[in-house]
Amino acid sequence: MPKTYPELNFETTEEVEVSDKIIDQVIGQDRAVEIIKKAASQRRNVILIGEPGTGKSMLGMALSELLPKAELVDILCLPNNYDENNPKIKTVPAGTGRKIMNSMPTPSALAGNDNNMLYIMFIIFGVLS
Repeated sequence: MPKTYPELNFETTEEVEVSDKIIDQVIGQDRAVEIIKKAASQRRNVILIGEPGTGKSMLGMALSELLPKAELVDILCLPNNYDENNPKIKTVPAGTGRKIMNSMPTPSALAGNDNNMLYIMFIIFGVLS
């Protein structure tokens, strides 16, 4: 026999109170909610694996909501002129990384116009053949 809940007396869903926290809106994933809360308190990562529609995205949003707010940074991986196998790693305030990377010359800009010469050669070979 199905369980009835007399305390849930409402006419429409507009009358149902919904929590502002996403973690409180997760239904049927009690063990996953426990793990997400524990991971958030310990600042750990969680891999969410499962079928589509099982609530992975909702749990991920809940985790991000539970994590303490931290100052964000951009992490740049810059070329090392002395050792190409050991790049320079630099952290900068959030939002400034893109400006720094856009101000740096790209390798193709440093190489010159070799690509233009290649295109001209293809056109000449195409016309001659």
